Amino acid sequence: MEEVEGQEVAMADGDDVLSYSQSVETFGVHRGQRIKNLNAFGGIKVKDHFSLSNPSSTVQFSDKEAIVFVDNTQQLVLQKGEDDDFFVARHVSTGTPGLFLIRAAYTLVTVLMTGVLFVFCIQVVLFLFLGLAIETGLTSQGSFNTFAVIGTIFAIPIFLQGMSQTMTFANTFCIDTWKGSKFIKTVFSWDSVLVDWISVFVFICLPLVVGCIALLSGTKYWWDITSMVWISSIFIYFIIFSCCAVFYEIDGCLELIRFHPKLRDGCNPDMNEYNSTTFKRAVLLRQRQKYGGYKYVAYTRTGVDPYPENLSYSEVKSQNSVKTIKGLMARFSQLPCMSRFFYKL
Repeated sequence: MEEVEGQEVAMADGDDVLSYSQSVETFGVHRGQRIKNLNAFGGIKVKDHFSLSNPSSTVQFSDKEAIVFVDNTQQLVLQKGEDDDFFVARHVSTGTPGLFLIRAAYTLVTVLMTGVLFVFCIQVVLFLFLGLAIETGLTSQGSFNTFAVIGTIFAIPIFLQGMSQTMTFANTFCIDTWKGSKFIKTVFSWDSVLVDWISVFVFICLPLVVGCIALLSGTKYWWDITSMVWISSIFIYFIIFSCCAVFYEIDGCLELIRFHPKLRDGCNPDMNEYNSTTFKRAVLLRQRQKYGGYKYVAYTRTGVDPYPENLSYSEVKSQNSVKTIKGLMARFSQLPCMSRFFYKL
């Protein structure tokens, strides 16, 4: 095991597989694994780990061949030594001041858009509390509206969760913009240059053209019009980003249900994953996870005891060293008055 500038390059002895791993990027979408046979490496097969943000690339120059791992503006280059007895690992930075400057400008605009979105979310939540005060009759001489109060109380946690998830997507969008729209490039499998030109059009060209037209028309609200178009174009870009992220989250969930050995009961792996059976099972699993409560199980294992993952839940509970703690939602669902809504699985 050799450590190269904080990153590890490991070479397995059994199957001659050279592996390189790094931290998983947010919303990284990679189906399958690419395998390359590098003749310059003496026939060693190189297998990409799923955590790689970009697939490895083979570069050939002169009579030598190297494999390159790219991460944002950093590269790790592996090349055979002169006597083929060792690998030469080099760290190369491909970033330039101009690239960092333009990405900083893009990121600044996305942060401003995120601020506008944050203000909108705060206003929606505040209007909910204001509506609750109005419906209870605290701000006027009006009567107490029972159904409106109950509806508003139940709507508050749903809106809070929705707004928090929206801000999570917005924060991820800012990070992805700083990294060069890596998620968009991965999802659509477009050329990197094409995605960069789309970003230039959305962030610079479209607002600049609208501002010039507004100035030539002589309106005194040219900056207001330009700002609205600027924020709107980036917001549309953000909506596309969020829709892609949600789609691949759902796609991963359905694929997990179809192929996971503990979840695929009743699901045919040969069928299309977008079918009513898989969707129904995903919804029921989500409802059970969210509303069914949970129980913590602490299991102490000695040297002769079997591993917990090799035992069923009933076998684990039969052990003397098991301690269980029920969650608040589990206790709530077991109340006698809730027996009409919840049942024990």
